[in-house]
Amino acid sequence: MTKTSNLELDNGLTPLFYPTTLKTKILKALAEFECLTVRDLTFQIFFEVTESRMYSVWRCLKHLGPLVTSIQYSDAPTEFGTKPDAWGLSRLGVRYALIHFPETDPVELSPEHSKLTVGHEIFRARSHYVIREYCTSQGWQLQWTKSNLFKGRKPVPDDNFSIKHLTLPEGQNKLYFVFEKERKKKDFAQLMEKIEGYERLYNTDEAEHRFGSRKFRVIFQMENDTRRINFVEHLAGICRCTTWKGKIRHTCLSVPVKKNKYWFTTDELMFTNPGGNIFITPKDYKDAAHSFESAFTP
Repeated sequence: MTKTSNLELDNGLTPLFYPTTLKTKILKALAEFECLTVRDLTFQIFFEVTESRMYSVWRCLKHLGPLVTSIQYSDAPTEFGTKPDAWGLSRLGVRYALIHFPETDPVELSPEHSKLTVGHEIFRARSHYVIREYCTSQGWQLQWTKSNLFKGRKPVPDDNFSIKHLTLPEGQNKLYFVFEKERKKKDFAQLMEKIEGYERLYNTDEAEHRFGSRKFRVIFQMENDTRRINFVEHLAGICRCTTWKGKIRHTCLSVPVKKNKYWFTTDELMFTNPGGNIFITPKDYKDAAHSFESAFTP
C-alpha cells in the first residue's frame, strides 16, 4: 500500500501527497540542481530522452502541484511547438526537501524569478550535473552549495563547491572552488569587478567563512572560446589597445593578474569533457591546461 505524506500549506490546508518513486526522484533532482527542464529531468532519471518518457515526467510534475514551480523562459529552444518550462521547488517543496534529502541544499525557484535569467540557472544546473557525475565516476565526494552565498556582499558567486579525494592523505585531499557561469556577454570592467572582489577575499577569514577555505579557485565558465581567451589575455596583461587621433588609448591592465587560481573553461568543454584538461589560467595559458585531477597534484 502506498504511504501518504501530509504537507501543511501556507493557507493551513493539508493536501494528501503520494510519494511514488518517480515523484521522489523528480523532487530530489530539483532539490539538488535547483532549476531543470523536463528534458533535463528525463535524462537524469531515465538516462535517455524519448517523447513518451518526457510526457511521463511532465505529467508527474503536474501532479506534484504546490511542491513545484514552473517558469517559461524566453531564450529556450522550442520543443514540441512551444517554449519549455523551467521547473524548480516551491517554498513548500523546499520544506519537504529539507526533511527528506537535506544534503541537496535545496533552494526555492520563486515564481517572480526573471524569465531573462532562467536560462542562466539551467546552465548552472547542467554544469553541476556533469561535475557530479565525473566526481562519482572517480570515487570523489562532491559538496555543492547553492544557498547561504551571502547575497548582497560582493562578490556573489553562482555556486561554490568542494571535491574530496578519498585516497589522498588529509590536508592534501580537498579542493575548494567558486563557480561563475558567464552566459551573457560582459565587458572587461564587469568581469574585473568580480576578479577584484575575489582578490580581496582570497586567504582571509571571510573566505573561510563563506567558502569553507581561505584558499580557493574560481571557475569562470564562458559561453565560447573567443570570450574565454580574450579575457584570459586581458588578465595576463596582453595589450590590444587601439590608436585614436594618433594616440594609444590604453585599456589594458597596468598590473596583470597572472595567477593560477582563476580557471577558465567553456560550456562545450564542461558539458562534453568535465574530467579533461579543460581549464586555462592567466598564469600559464600558453603552455598548459588543467583538470580537476591535476589540481590534486602539488
